[in-house]
Amino acid sequence: MFDRAQYRVGCSEFLVLAIDNRLSASRIGMVVGKKNTRLAVNRNKIKRIFRESYRKIAISMFSIDCLDIVIITRPGVAKCSSQQLFAQLTKVWQKLQVKVGKERSNA
Repeated sequence: MFDRAQYRVGCSEFLVLAIDNRLSASRIGMVVGKKNTRLAVNRNKIKRIFRESYRKIAISMFSIDCLDIVIITRPGVAKCSSQQLFAQLTKVWQKLQVKVGKERSNA
């Protein structure tokens, strides 16, 4: 997945990698490492925010374009509030949708 990602979108807090899948639905995976976020409570909070953003925003965006999506956190993620993370994720989902749309229109 990491080496063969078709789409890469990110910000200072995290990186989103995606590839097309042949399934009827999109899937999401998360990597929130101890190196970037020491406390398990904070890692779990970040994962909850990722899942909530995916459910509220990304599922409707990628219902036609089925993707395998992986979110990888970067060192600055622990310093962000929940609202900041959600806002960043919203922007990243929109960027990813634009990239996927361009790729589909060129094919």
